[in-house]
Amino acid sequence: MKIFIVDDHQLFREGLRLLLETVPDYDVVAEFNDVSGLHEAVVEWQPDLVILDYNIPGGGSLAALETIKKRFLDIKVITLTGVQSGKLFKQLVAAKADGIFLKDMSAKTMLASVKKVLDGKQVFSEGVRHYISVANQELTGREFQIMDFIVAGLNSKEIADKLHLTIKTVENHRYNLMQKLGLKNPVELVHYAQKHGLLSSS
Repeated sequence: MKIFIVDDHQLFREGLRLLLETVPDYDVVAEFNDVSGLHEAVVEWQPDLVILDYNIPGGGSLAALETIKKRFLDIKVITLTGVQSGKLFKQLVAAKADGIFLKDMSAKTMLASVKKVLDGKQVFSEGVRHYISVANQELTGREFQIMDFIVAGLNSKEIADKLHLTIKTVENHRYNLMQKLGLKNPVELVHYAQKHGLLSSS
């Protein structure tokens, strides 16, 4: 299996190459620190797999992914990222990434996931699936408003006064948004709102 690695950190590239080449059938034939020249190399080498860091300085990773998948249907592309964004992951899925992995995954999980991708499966890290699920939730404008107030530390009565609603109505909105996001209490709500960029002001 011919593999390309595209990442701007030399130490990471070297570590990933050494890990992949513990598998007898894997051969890292080229490494890149950005996406310039990647398309030409793909045309020349026709690799089986491209492992692409999304966070390449100068950008272009998403466009490179889209170009490869449109022109070369048999080439698998795995994107790696340290970003935790459901919106980004949905873009990568739409661009037909075969795998989306967070960089905090273990070496063992990485090798197992790469094998699944090369076997023709679409593989997303557990964290990636979670963030996509969160991004898919459709909150109403009122629910976003109330989330903002909760994150700011207001209680239901204070929110009701701000929005000229009854406390019961506010409590119903709180319940609905927490059900949509799969959360159990306001502390979790604050954590996820801040971490996943779900605030209306984000």
